[in-house]
Amino acid sequence: MALRTVKIGGVDVPFDDTPPQREGVFLWNALFSGLKTITVRWYPPEEKFGLSWDGHYGVVEHCGRNVSKLKGEFAEITYE
Repeated sequence: MALRTVKIGGVDVPFDDTPPQREGVFLWNALFSGLKTITVRWYPPEEKFGLSWDGHYGVVEHCGRNVSKLKGEFAEITYE
């Protein structure tokens, strides 16, 4: 777990290179395409058409793609 701080709009934001393992909204500093906002949610195990899939944390904006497959750094966005 490498933690690094990036200044965004005058605020120090801690980024971690470990993919999120909980639901929430995150900033994703993608390796090649810059900063993006992603929503992570739990996709439960599923059986369909005779195939079974394990449950995983997936990115809603990427049609449920497993968040552990994303390369880059992540920072959780919290709302107060």
